[in-house]
Amino acid sequence: MDSHSSSSSSTSYRRQQSSNLQEGRNVCECGVTEVIWTSWTSENPGRRFYGCRNYRSSKGVIPKAGCNHFRWCHVEMSDRVKEVFKTLKMEKPALLKENRNLAKQCESVLVAENAVQKKANSEMLMMKKSLKRVKFALFVTWLLLISIWLGKI
Repeated sequence: MDSHSSSSSSTSYRRQQSSNLQEGRNVCECGVTEVIWTSWTSENPGRRFYGCRNYRSSKGVIPKAGCNHFRWCHVEMSDRVKEVFKTLKMEKPALLKENRNLAKQCESVLVAENAVQKKANSEMLMMKKSLKRVKFALFVTWLLLISIWLGKI
């Protein structure tokens, strides 16, 4: 593959830096040092390339950009790696949806748990009040019994 492909074949959604790739070694046509981008197209998924900070993609990720400076960082990936990237990219929406559903379920469980906790706290408070009444009644009963017993002596 040509080391200077067009921007439409290597759309990048974000700029990434890596210690083994040396960003900023070259200057593009508009005089800005290049940065490392990642391609997420079906032809080059996950493949890194050097591009201008003002790089413009075919999806318009960076509006009003005007530089198409581009060169690959390393050799093209094997077909197997590309297939794995494509599969992972296709699975991502379903996994994100599942994650959102699980988060909603967790939230529902937490709401239910809070309701149960509130009810348990309310019942415990009622039991404490009831226990106080029973203790008071027992105390009064003992006083009556003691006064009756002392009256007979």
